[in-house]
This record gives sequence, structure tokens and C-alpha cells, in this order.
Amino acid sequence: MQLDALLRSMALHARNAAPVYIYYMATDAAHRAAYFDVFRRHAQLVSGVVVDSGFRAGLRYLVGSVNAERIAFLMDDQVFVRATDLERALIFDPRQAIFSFRLGSRITECQPLGNLKTPPPRFHPFDRPGYLVWRWREGRGDWGCRQSLDGNVFLRSQVIDILSKREFHGPQSLEAALDDRLLTAELGVCEESPSVVNLAINRVSTEAVVYPSGDCHTDVLLEHWVKGFQMDVDAIAAIPFSACHAIVDLAIQARGGD
Repeated sequence: MQLDALLRSMALHARNAAPVYIYYMATDAAHRAAYFDVFRRHAQLVSGVVVDSGFRAGLRYLVGSVNAERIAFLMDDQVFVRATDLERALIFDPRQAIFSFRLGSRITECQPLGNLKTPPPRFHPFDRPGYLVWRWREGRGDWGCRQSLDGNVFLRSQVIDILSKREFHGPQSLEAALDDRLLTAELGVCEESPSVVNLAINRVSTEAVVYPSGDCHTDVLLEHWVKGFQMDVDAIAAIPFSACHAIVDLAIQARGGD
């Protein structure tokens, strides 16, 4: 259900969408069937699917096989919340500036740090309208997280280099590995408004770091999906988020066309 919401919102809001490759793990046959249903529904958007074979080995294979200069990771708990042109990220060299789809001037709190107040850093003058530019080292909370897997745009060759040299076992330890001198960009860039938000409605990571989240079990989401429901991405987009992550009530609606 969450992956469907990400892909539907991408199809709805994201112009010039890049090829989408999905790395996934299903815990049982019922969840696997639901994944296949989502893949079928979004066949025009999804370019490839890789099933988990050990996170480090599987991700190295996937990133190494993608034919692209730049890559961005998205988590399946994210949703696009406004119209955006993905090509707006391509004018920046990721060796100098990492573009973020999740940041914007209204991001003033960091939910993983207990909604700590983290106002935007000082922005630097830039000659193109609609962009905000800052130095990662001057940012607090999400404004200082250049290694985020939640919609930051990286140079693929730098990511491949880090994946081959650092140990990681899941998304959180991968983020820690990416916070590395091999990422050379000092600047961060985003648009005035964030394009995506993370919906922290549950916790699925098995790594040690625990962030605040809701308690909506994946089996509950699966039950809703099997009964013909989907997440209401329009209702989610209408919420005035002030953080990159948000704990929200699950908004669902009946799927059409089943």
C-alpha cells in the first residue's frame, strides 16, 4: 500500500520522471502477492525490480547496473505532495551541490530528533529563481543531512565507490556510510517547497537506531490493500508539514478500476 502511494503520487506530480528501480523484500507470500500487484499497476513507471538477496550485495548490484550519471533513493513511506519537474535537479553537479527533493523553506523541525526546532540555515545568493542554496555543514537536523536516502540526488560513481568500500546492513547504516569524505559536495540545493514527505506511520527497520513512528502494522496495511483500499495521496498532500517526516493518521480511500 505504501509503495503504491509513492508510485501513484510520482505519476501524478512528477514531470520528466526518471526510470524507477525497486529493491524490495517480502516477508511472506501474501505480501509478495501484494508487491506483484503494485508492480503490475505501475508497469509503465517501473523499469526494474530486484528482490532482496542481502542488502549490501543486492544494492551494489542494483546501483551498479543502472545506466545513469545521477541517482536518488526514495523510501516506500514517501509521497510526492506537489507538482515538480525532476529535471530541475539536473542543472547541478552532484560533486559540488546535492539537490534535495525533501527540503524547503517550511521545514523548520526534525521529527527523528523529537521535532527539534531546526530552522533553515543561511541561504546563499543564486542567480536562478526558485532555488535555495546553503552549506550542509551550516545546517541542523535535516538541513545538515546531505547523505539522506529520502530524495537527495547523488553522483552514481561516488555512491558506487562508497558501496564498495564501506560496510552497511540496512538503510540507516547506509546513510551513515554515505556521510563520508567520498561525497564531495559542500552545498545543498532545494526548491522553495518540498516535493516529498516521509510518512512515519510504522517502523520496519531492524537496525539499532529507533526514530519516533506510528504503530500501523504492515499486516494492517496489507489487509486494507487486499480489501480494495489505497492511501489517499491528495489528503496527505493537503497537510501543512513542517518536517521531512510526519506521524499522521492513515488516510485511505477505495481504489477505482479494480
